[in-house]
This record gives sequence, structure tokens and C-alpha cells, in this order.
Amino acid sequence: MPRAFNGSASITTSVGALSGFAFGTMLAIARRTDNDNWHGIVTTRQSGGTYEAYLDIAPSSHGTAGALWSSWNGTDNAASLKFLAADGWCIIACTKATGSATPRYHKYVLSSRTWSHDNGSGAVSNATSVPGGTVILGDVGGDALNGDIAAAALFGRTFTDQEIESLAGSWEVWLSYGP
Repeated sequence: MPRAFNGSASITTSVGALSGFAFGTMLAIARRTDNDNWHGIVTTRQSGGTYEAYLDIAPSSHGTAGALWSSWNGTDNAASLKFLAADGWCIIACTKATGSATPRYHKYVLSSRTWSHDNGSGAVSNATSVPGGTVILGDVGGDALNGDIAAAALFGRTFTDQEIESLAGSWEVWLSYGP
């Protein structure tokens, strides 16, 4: 059952180590209920409070209205790929290879069964990983989600487009990739 977010609540969980998440894949099955606000999907944060990486969506008032955004090691990155309330349920993802690399964004619209992929706005460095930290669902630094998240996962490796697309096939594929 999906978890509903009302624009002011989030879920935070402590993790033993985020050392494998300096690069990799962030993804979720989610839907937005409005286009007016920033919508934080998933955040990783070091034990000292510094953000390692996040996946966010721009509001209609922003110059990149509806665009998927990410940050790795404090460097923001945007895609021209949009995630809007009218899309309904989607699989959205951001992948980043190790080292200095350009993040790649992915969106699957469940109702139309269509995939879109887009490179981000430029190369970013790895996030700095430290032992301990938190994962936050439904909020990125105050950008609280108005919508629903049915599933979210972090993977310590960069998926190919084909691997991302295979996630729409079955839940077993998600589990076989070992989030």
C-alpha cells in the first residue's frame, strides 16, 4: 500500500552506513498531487547532517517547472525530463556513475507504459560517504512531497537504461538487484 504525504510529513530512518552511496541509483514509484511545490522524493544524509544525495522535483513557479533534480556532493543537477501530477503513477529514477559523471534521469509512466531517459545538466563529483546517516522519504530539505510513494530504493551501483526499464516488469526484478 502506498504511503500518502501531505506536504508536511516525511519518513526518516537511520542506516548503519551510507558508504556505498557516493554514486549509484535512486528510484521510486510515486505520484504527485500538485505541480505547485517542490516535491522531495528521497534524500540520503550523513550523520553530521550534510546531504549526500537527493532526488527532487521542481514546482510550476520555478524556471525548470516539473523537472527532475538531483544533488550529489552538494552540486545540484537538473534534467529537462518532467514529472507532473497529470502523469499519475510513475517510476522515477536518477543514476550517477562513480567519479565525475553526468547524472541520468528516467521516468516510466505506468498508465501509458512509456519510458523517457535524459542526461542531466552537467557532470558532478561523487558524494562524500561516511559511516552512519539517514534516509528520508518524502522530503528534501523542506521540499515536502504532496503525493504518494509506493516504493523507494537506493542502489550502490549505476543501473543501465535497460536495467532501469526492467524494473517495470516485476517486483522480483527490484529484489534481484539488491537495494
